[in-house]
Amino acid sequence: MGTLFFAVWFAVIVFSIAKAIDQRSKATTAWKLAAEELGLEHTPGNWVQRPSMCGQVGGLFVEVKEAQANKSTHTVYTVRLPAPIPEDLKLSAETFLTQVSAQLGKGDLQTGDEPFDAAVSIRGEDAEVLARLTQPARRALQSLIERGAKLESGRLELALKSQATEAIEILSAVKELVGAARLFHLDWISVPEALARNAAEDPEAQVRLRNLSMLFRDHPRTELARKAAAKALEDPEPAVRLRAAEFIPGTAASAVLKALVGSDEEPWVRVEALRILSRQCPYAEIADLVALALRAHEEEEMRQEAVRAIARGGDHSKVDALVAMVDGSPPILAEALAEAFGQLGSPRAEEALLRLLTHASDGVRILAAQALGKIGTVRAVEPLLPLTRGLLGGELQESARDAVRRIQGRLGDVEAGALAVVDDQGGALSLPAEEGAVAVVEGDDATRERSGERNSS
Repeated sequence: MGTLFFAVWFAVIVFSIAKAIDQRSKATTAWKLAAEELGLEHTPGNWVQRPSMCGQVGGLFVEVKEAQANKSTHTVYTVRLPAPIPEDLKLSAETFLTQVSAQLGKGDLQTGDEPFDAAVSIRGEDAEVLARLTQPARRALQSLIERGAKLESGRLELALKSQATEAIEILSAVKELVGAARLFHLDWISVPEALARNAAEDPEAQVRLRNLSMLFRDHPRTELARKAAAKALEDPEPAVRLRAAEFIPGTAASAVLKALVGSDEEPWVRVEALRILSRQCPYAEIADLVALALRAHEEEEMRQEAVRAIARGGDHSKVDALVAMVDGSPPILAEALAEAFGQLGSPRAEEALLRLLTHASDGVRILAAQALGKIGTVRAVEPLLPLTRGLLGGELQESARDAVRRIQGRLGDVEAGALAVVDDQGGALSLPAEEGAVAVVEGDDATRERSGERNSS
């Protein structure tokens, strides 16, 4: 029995050795053939030294070598990228740690290509990276990085967890890495030129937008940026047209924006188009569009932007229309109305602001109080006073107290019995001792004001 066991054990060892010798022989042949095909210098492996090859392929330095890691043999392929390449540029697989970093506000650069951004972590100067990452480069690099490749320190490296024993396997990996490295190269055009090219040609709309925005950010006064913007006004993606129109105001841009406001695009597109128009064009030129937007009852953000445009344009003829919108308005619209009334003024605006003081939203009431501080009359003081009281303070209380002070400051010489506010956290209402005066009493000190002069009480 013991003899049989020994014989089996010996046979297994002999078989394993024979298999290892055969595998090494096949690997040696494969590496030699691959090196000859690629034109690389080949260093054969033996029981002590592992095989390697290196040299130029397509003008790029390539190295292939075997390495031992975690008790297994890896084949490591390295391609040095064409110079110049930023040393701090790094592409690697997206991991849990990079995702956490992104949530903490230290995220990777985003190209606008969602599948690529989800798979690849990118570090480096944003314009340089965007300029290089055309769609073919993104696809080639994503395929490699999802298999464990990384781009770092000017080198693209792929480590496969296996021993290469077929020439075709080596040839395929080297050619794939060289191809990806060449696609990442700028082909000797400048970064601004590459950004403009990508903004015009990339099939992904968000990538075009990112490249265009980067070009405008870094090279705003160049002819290249102006031409890129003019071309982008014809882009099929509304967001790209918006960005271009904002960059180069003029007749062509206005026409694009007006068309977007009146289109059936997503609401945010139409709102943004109106916002840009109201800042670039004379109000009279867009008054009809603004009136149309004001009647968009199902789109509160559109109406909000229309209200702001009316305020910016100083269109007092629309005050009554705005007043009619106050009752029941949601916070987003009510805030815009409060700000607009503060800019437009008129007795009807004051009446509307007094109604907004009763709105359920503190944000609306704060803006209404601030607007009354700008345009309110003595009739606004009494509704404001309850908001000045209380021990907790806060922005609403401070806005109300400031509004009362401003209104008092505008009263000047008024009839006997003018108002005074006692600044003692109670917000008390009092009458000045001297006829025709307005007083603001702070603590124990009272300062009485006449038009143009102050006397200690």
